[in-house]
Amino acid sequence: MVHPDAVPEKYKPHYKSEEEFKDGLILDRKAMEFFYGTLKKVSENEDQLTTQTPLNSIHILSMQAPSCGQAMAKSILQPISRFAGKRAGTFSFVEHICLHGYRMDLLRDDGLIYESILREDGVPTRLNVYKGLPHAALDFMPMLSQSKQAVKDLKPAFDWLLNQKSS
Repeated sequence: MVHPDAVPEKYKPHYKSEEEFKDGLILDRKAMEFFYGTLKKVSENEDQLTTQTPLNSIHILSMQAPSCGQAMAKSILQPISRFAGKRAGTFSFVEHICLHGYRMDLLRDDGLIYESILREDGVPTRLNVYKGLPHAALDFMPMLSQSKQAVKDLKPAFDWLLNQKSS
């Protein structure tokens, strides 16, 4: 995830979903502002802000519980630049990745930009994007045909991930 103010110039023309879906069905701008505020507080408390990467607001988020609110505030946040890997690129800690995205998701372009940056950095990527679905559609709208397709696509995605060779 990238904060709207931290999108690199190169990708700004492609960063439209945050505005397009600001009133999203499941995830909206107000919820993201809450999350960004929580992220900033946790990062400041843990002294984890960094400028070593152009996307210094992208974090790996490990939720301690599946619910929002207090669990989000207690999340473990790690700036990506803290990871060291075998390749020389900014995202050298990622060996290969499969991403699922939703066309009607406020965070759609975050994922598309992230995949593009990883691919440019030499990371093998696999990307599936589903039309007509909002954020977290698999959880909230499993009866829709696109959600069912996304679930079916998980097995080939995991097969692809597991068959990638580590560097």
